Amino acid sequence: MILRFLLFFSSFFIFLFIAISCNKKISTASGFITSNDVENIEPMDNKRNNCNDWQNYVPSSNLAHHEMVRNIRVNFHIVQRADGTGNFDKNLGRQYVKNIINYSNGMLASGNKPMNLPTGNNTPVLPTNYRYVLTPDPSIKNDDGIYFHRDEELYFMTNSGKDRNLTKRDVINKYAVQEEDVLNIFLLAHHADSLKSKTYKAYSRGIALGSSVKIVGLFYNYWYSDPNVNPPEYFKREWLERGLLDHEIGHVLGLGHSWVTNDRCDDTPSHRNCWNFGAPPCNVVSNNVMDYNTYRDAWTPCQLGIVHKNFAKKNSKQRKLLQKNWCHLDTSKNVKIRRTSIWDGAKDLAGHIMIGEKGELTINCRISLPKGGKITIKPGGKLIIGEYATLENDCGEQWEGIVVEEKNGTKGQVTIIGKPTFTHMKHPFSKESL
Repeated sequence: MILRFLLFFSSFFIFLFIAISCNKKISTASGFITSNDVENIEPMDNKRNNCNDWQNYVPSSNLAHHEMVRNIRVNFHIVQRADGTGNFDKNLGRQYVKNIINYSNGMLASGNKPMNLPTGNNTPVLPTNYRYVLTPDPSIKNDDGIYFHRDEELYFMTNSGKDRNLTKRDVINKYAVQEEDVLNIFLLAHHADSLKSKTYKAYSRGIALGSSVKIVGLFYNYWYSDPNVNPPEYFKREWLERGLLDHEIGHVLGLGHSWVTNDRCDDTPSHRNCWNFGAPPCNVVSNNVMDYNTYRDAWTPCQLGIVHKNFAKKNSKQRKLLQKNWCHLDTSKNVKIRRTSIWDGAKDLAGHIMIGEKGELTINCRISLPKGGKITIKPGGKLIIGEYATLENDCGEQWEGIVVEEKNGTKGQVTIIGKPTFTHMKHPFSKESL
C-alpha cells in the first residue's frame, strides 16, 4: 500500500515538473552573425579618427582586462679589445647582462615612482606595461642572445677627438643580430687613450641609433668607480646603470628628453636638469627616466601613452621589436564586457571577447584576435563597430568571427557604422551588410 502511494506521488510530481517546464517555453540559440543580425548606420561627417591619439593608449591604474604587458626583444653585444681586454669577459659579462635586465624589469614592473617635478604635482603613477626579454637567434646553435666581439677598431665609443664615433653605426652594421626584430644593445669601452688623460670624464653614457643602442662605461664603472668596494659583490652597479639603459631604450620607443619643451608631453616640465640634489636650483631634482639624473625611476602618463601608441601602430619600428604574445588563444585572458566600454585605441588580444547581457562595446580602431578567438554577444548585449575599425588576426591566422546569442526572442545586437574592415575572419557574414 505504501509502495503504491509513493509511486503515485512520484508520477504526479514528475508530470507536474514537465508541465511547468513546458509552460515556460524557454528557447536559446546562438550562431555566427549573418546580414540579418546587423544594423547598418551611415557615419557622421564630423567623426574624428582618434586611433593615433596617445591619450587612448595610456595604461590603466591597474592592468585592465583588455591590456597586455608588451615584451621587447633585446640582445647584448660586449665589444672587447683585440686581446680580449678592456671590457667584460664572458663569465662576468653574461652575469652582468642578466643582472641589469632583472633590475630594469623590476623597476618597470613595480618601481614607477611619483614625479619629483613640478613641486607639489599630482601626476598619476601608472604601470609601464612593458618589459625586456633576452632573445637568442634561433638560427645559431646554443645561442643565448649575449655576444662577445674582439675588435680593436670598434671596441670604444667617444664623442670628441679624432676617433669620435658617437653617432656612427659601424659597430652596429658589423655585429647586429636580427636587427629588424630585436633591439641590439652594444656595451662599449672608453678609448684607452682617453683614459690616460687626467681631464677625461669617464662617465657612462649612451645613444640610441634607430633600433639599436650604444652604451659606454659600464665596465669602467663596475671596476673603478669605487675602489673601496669589491665589484663582484656590489650589485648596485647594475641597479644604478639600469636607469641609463631604460633612458636609451626610451629613445628607441619614441621618447625625447623630458627637460626640454618639445618632447610632446605637458606632464614633463622643463627644468635645469640637475644630476642630483644640491644647492638651488638643484634643491629639487627630476627623477624622470628621460632626464639626466641619478634616479630615472618615473614615467608619466603621456610618455607611456606615446610608447604604447607606437607598440600598437602597424609596421612601426617599435612594434617590430615586440614578442608576439597575442597570437595563441589563452582563455585566461578573455575580455568580459559587463557595462559600456569604448575602445578608441588599437589593441592586440590573446583571448575571446565576451559581451554580457548589460554590456555594450564600441570598437573604433584596430583589434587583433588570436587564432580561434571570437566575439560573443549575450542576449541584451551590444557590439558597435565604428567606421575606422579593423577586426583582424595579426599573426597570419584566422579568428573565428562574431557569435550572437538569443534567449526567449532577445538577441545580442550588432551595429556597424560605415564600412569598417574585417580580415582573417573564418566565419564572415554577407558583404551586403557592409
